[in-house]
Amino acid sequence: QMLDEVRHTANGWTTLVTLLQDDRNLPLIQQVLDKWAWRSHVSFGVANALFGDYFVRNRQESSKEMALR
Repeated sequence: QMLDEVRHTANGWTTLVTLLQDDRNLPLIQQVLDKWAWRSHVSFGVANALFGDYFVRNRQESSKEMALR
């Protein structure tokens, strides 16, 4: 299983390096990286907020209050 993940990472890296060799691809690559970095950030934040609001036994404040600190 571990070697399979390493192979996928290596394939992705090789593809990215190949695409970066042509400067015309830079705007497209930047757009994709920005889009997916933002989506992962948002989904991680939502998951953390749900966990913090509903599964913490002795919480002192809500996720919204923590975010506004």
